[in-house]
Amino acid sequence: MAYNFQKSDIKKAIQGSGGYISEIARRLKCDWHTADKYIKEFELTEDLMVEDERATDRAEIKLMEAIEDGEIAAIIFRLKTKGKKRGYVERQEVTGAGGDKVIIQVHSDL
Repeated sequence: MAYNFQKSDIKKAIQGSGGYISEIARRLKCDWHTADKYIKEFELTEDLMVEDERATDRAEIKLMEAIEDGEIAAIIFRLKTKGKKRGYVERQEVTGAGGDKVIIQVHSDL
């Protein structure tokens, strides 16, 4: 099937898509490769990246709302990711066969 999308059609489909090409294709009623081709042809990759960032911003706002509501999973997730510099890091301990300490040496030729 031949498509003749205009740049404005693609820009409109990008808005609110979350930056997902599959969603853009669904909105345009075409396949993923066609949507991707038009995004590149009309040089709308930056628009796609901006929409992706907006979706991430919305997710972060929802995460903060969940934290404010006292949702423990959201609190833990935030601390594991953004709280690393404060020591909120899960660590894996490596031991030998009998529970002995294991010494790991890193060698580099750089």
